Amino acid sequence: MVLLQATVEPGYSQLSVRRQRRHDWVRRDVRCLMCGRLLGRLLGTALSQENGDHSAGLPVAFLAYRAVDPLDPIVPFTPHLRFRCHRCGGAGALDDIDVFSTYDHAPDDSQV
Repeated sequence: MVLLQATVEPGYSQLSVRRQRRHDWVRRDVRCLMCGRLLGRLLGTALSQENGDHSAGLPVAFLAYRAVDPLDPIVPFTPHLRFRCHRCGGAGALDDIDVFSTYDHAPDDSQV
């Protein structure tokens, strides 16, 4: 028989333990179809279901595009945005995908 005892460390109360809100992000590489050069990256968020759950089958809403060239500004994503290689003139296409999560910081007791 296994017994588990859940204790709270001194100085912590049950009220100070708060759930952090999770944000799911999607980052896609945009590469040239002709030369394979990395042109930039799209950043988006995974759309959630009505109950707040996320599924791998749900679509992604892209928010912004950042070119590899540091002099180019970050631009909001629109369906009319076209990707062209500055080196060979080839068209850009979506390549690798990265899915990652960030969490809100839990408020300090002084902020409550």
